[in-house]
Amino acid sequence: MIVRAIFAHARSRGWIDHDPTAGVERQEIRYSGDYDFFAREEVDALVRAAASEQDAAIYLTAAMTGLRCGELVALRWRAVDFPGQAIRVRANYSFGQLVTQRAARSVASQWSPRSPRQRRRRRRAA
Repeated sequence: MIVRAIFAHARSRGWIDHDPTAGVERQEIRYSGDYDFFAREEVDALVRAAASEQDAAIYLTAAMTGLRCGELVALRWRAVDFPGQAIRVRANYSFGQLVTQRAARSVASQWSPRSPRQRRRRRRAA
């Protein structure tokens, strides 16, 4: 799918005359919906084994919020809403560049002491 999109973009820009993927049959992709989360004990073990307190904080924040690596690196204290127990994602690092999001598109990630599996079960029940 990605290769097809790349060639379609190149053709729309006039960089190529013919899309070599045009005759290739697309394969259906089926998503199982299954996600493999760390158990709380595994997260705790990772935090204990961290090389520094800063690494431990990063691992714990990633595990409890689901933030991506680039979002964690771009995270600033002003984005943390302690009373609201939320982290506002306003930027991320992508290919070594800081990319900021418009405020309307920023995403709040809820901090939860529960495991991701428990949060997922709670969302389904609601």
